[in-house]
Amino acid sequence: RESETMLRWGDALTTLRMHGNFISVLPWDLWVLTSVQELSYEPSVVLVPTQEIVVRGWGMMRCYMRHWDDAIRRRALDLSHFRFLHIPTEVFLYDKMTRLDLSHNR
Repeated sequence: RESETMLRWGDALTTLRMHGNFISVLPWDLWVLTSVQELSYEPSVVLVPTQEIVVRGWGMMRCYMRHWDDAIRRRALDLSHFRFLHIPTEVFLYDKMTRLDLSHNR
């Protein structure tokens, strides 16, 4: 019952303000909050997801996190076409991956 209540407020949530904190790792499940249109956070403090994604805003972050959610279920991560200059640190930390696609980046 409690989890159902949490999901209901998540459907109506449009603004999530997390700035003013020293949160360095954002929860991977943030991407499921599809009703959130505005997310504020301290980009210079966030280390995971990678800064290359964080500085590009909430839409790109949601997409990146969704790819990670797929990877956890399938053990295959597709990070092609994200325009990365560097391989994200979190890629090296995930030890259950069997396939990784980093094609078409910079």
